[in-house]
Amino acid sequence: MESTPNTGWDEKSFMANQCLQTIKMDTLLMECDQRDNLEISFKNYVLRCRPKVTVLGRLE
Repeated sequence: MESTPNTGWDEKSFMANQCLQTIKMDTLLMECDQRDNLEISFKNYVLRCRPKVTVLGRLE
């Protein structure tokens, strides 16, 4: 994994990375594949499945 410059790095993206680390990616991708829509709710997070899995936000 190559290092990327610090552009656009903020607390939200840090939180997103923390979130993705706590979710089993195979479980998540299975959830994504089972649904036609690109955005899903999973473990209190709103996730976008494509083009890559990203965290859009957290459900309160």
